Amino acid sequence: MFVRCKRSVVKGAEYEYLQIVRSYRESGKVKQQIIGSLGRRDRLLASGELDGLLKSLAGFSEKLRLVEAGRESGLAARTAKAWGPALVFGRLWERQGLPEVLQQLTQGRKFEFDLERAAFALAREGEKGLMANRGCARFLKTVKGGVSLDEAALAADARLDGKFVLTTNTEMPADQVALTYKSLWRVERTFREQKSTLEVRPLYHQRDDTCRGHIVASFLALRLEVDLQRRLEERGAEVSWPDLMRYLQQVQSVIVEMDGQRYQLRTDLVGAAHQAFAAAGVRPPSTVTPLGPPPEPEPMGSGA
Repeated sequence: MFVRCKRSVVKGAEYEYLQIVRSYRESGKVKQQIIGSLGRRDRLLASGELDGLLKSLAGFSEKLRLVEAGRESGLAARTAKAWGPALVFGRLWERQGLPEVLQQLTQGRKFEFDLERAAFALAREGEKGLMANRGCARFLKTVKGGVSLDEAALAADARLDGKFVLTTNTEMPADQVALTYKSLWRVERTFREQKSTLEVRPLYHQRDDTCRGHIVASFLALRLEVDLQRRLEERGAEVSWPDLMRYLQQVQSVIVEMDGQRYQLRTDLVGAAHQAFAAAGVRPPSTVTPLGPPPEPEPMGSGA
């Protein structure tokens, strides 16, 4: 069933009436039956009856009750974590066949942990490094111990807004030169972020194997980024990488409890997050997923 807006002209004036309609099939054809009329739309809105009716109906929907309770801060979140990057890059990780490659490379070797999951987690940490954006520093200046905007730098940079200024000694077409430069820029940025990570994070590698592992993790992160960027470009989606990562970070999994039951809520897809999910071929999880009753607390052991 659904609500339909029916327009009608009475004495030269046009009015809108809300009707509850049921769709059904008869002899292979789709037909509709009017269950009832709610009344004139303008009167329902003015009196607040429409909002009251919707709120009353929402009380019979478990999903809508959870969403409404969450908006009114009537729920206590047990856990909340970023969900978007793991879902999108997890699908790209699988599509590139990386789990199978790692399994082949480690055949006959025994590890006390899941190597494939550990490699994916390290690559995800690399994506966080690729997300950093320190380009705004060139537009700031220090004056008498304070920091302010450098208006001259802003004006100079504004002259080049939306333009690539490139020179080349090749005979490649301009569009190919631009694409090649953008690919090179991604690689250079990855190594620049890699060196910055080694300097600012407490990751002081002193062994060759751990250094190689750190570099390989950054390379895997770069593979995921390039793959997603390519898929977005094929769909005609234009979004900067830092903005895209912020949008995906806002897609969160929230575990809540209500009426003795646990539920997993997915926050709304904002910005270009939906385009990223579509490009990676990932269907966004349901807004509300029932998880059943909370686990029983473990009994405390008796002391000796």
